[in-house]
Amino acid sequence: VFFIGCVNPPPNKSEDMSSNDADIINKASSQKGFILSEGFIKADDETFLSILIDAQGLVNLSAQERSENLIRWKKNTEIYIKENSNNYEENIIINKSPLTPSQNILDMFKEQIESQANQLLANGIEFKLTNSGFGKYHDMFEYIFFKSKLNIDGLNRYSCQYIISVNNQGYHIVVNTAEGLGIDDVFTEIN
Repeated sequence: VFFIGCVNPPPNKSEDMSSNDADIINKASSQKGFILSEGFIKADDETFLSILIDAQGLVNLSAQERSENLIRWKKNTEIYIKENSNNYEENIIINKSPLTPSQNILDMFKEQIESQANQLLANGIEFKLTNSGFGKYHDMFEYIFFKSKLNIDGLNRYSCQYIISVNNQGYHIVVNTAEGLGIDDVFTEIN
């Protein structure tokens, strides 16, 4: 949810997640990127927009903020959904970001999450930050993480957010699942 909100600053305008970026997301392990575990597939354009529009409905944003966010995210974001699922609530969002893991970023996110969660969220949504800190993906790439539990009209969902630096590029990854899956569960490899 906070991927959609005010916590994530806009990425650099020069950064674009286009098909020419070989280091973003690839299925072939011989190339650089994020290699997904089985069970998740890339969202088509219609699903991509639907997920972002639905997620924005969970947060109190103006119409202009929503429009600006959609334009920005279309250029810098990839979304994957759980295969053979009738709903798109279980997804992985990978966004190029100017942020990299640091104590300052961890502190900033924690403060904003704790102080703004109830103000940003729409009615009928309860939010609880369950854990945060530093980690390392396969002892190679440092990240900061934020794990949270949401109750949306009686349905529990889990969101695990990561700021990770891969080959000197920052990424904001959000893993939204019913089971509380994390970075080690959804990626077989990051290189």
